[in-house]
Amino acid sequence: MIDRIAAAIETISDGFALLDAEHRFLMVNFEIPAALRVPEEVFRVGAPYAEFVRAVGIAEAVADVESYVADRMARLARPGKPFRYELADGRAILVADYRTEDGGLVCVRTDVTEQVQRERALAESEERFRRLSEITFEAVLILKEAGSSITIGRWSSSAAIRPTN
Repeated sequence: MIDRIAAAIETISDGFALLDAEHRFLMVNFEIPAALRVPEEVFRVGAPYAEFVRAVGIAEAVADVESYVADRMARLARPGKPFRYELADGRAILVADYRTEDGGLVCVRTDVTEQVQRERALAESEERFRRLSEITFEAVLILKEAGSSITIGRWSSSAAIRPTN
């Protein structure tokens, strides 16, 4: 049964780790070491999670690795809402930790880089549109479904068409 669970965990695209109540690795799939580019030996069964965090801090060239480890371990001790961690190479990882009944932890790491890039592109597009609407002297008319419309911008005094109420 354990072999089947381990094989199933290897098939998921997210990084997965199971920690005991003392924050030592019990199980980890291949996705975490591959995604975070740290030595695989930090994931051996029984290895402290703090060693993994330290390896990430070193790989990411964190200025104060020991403070980074302390902060991350404090967060692990009180798992809350998932948070996004941006790597030095530009990738973004969603970090989610869940407490088990026996005091252990399930750690899930999801690469959300594409989603973050789409969010940033949308924000940039919205900002360009906002700046355009602020500087234009003509109206910008956006047609929506069912014939409704939104008018954005200012009307010039010489405009032949006036907005309707």
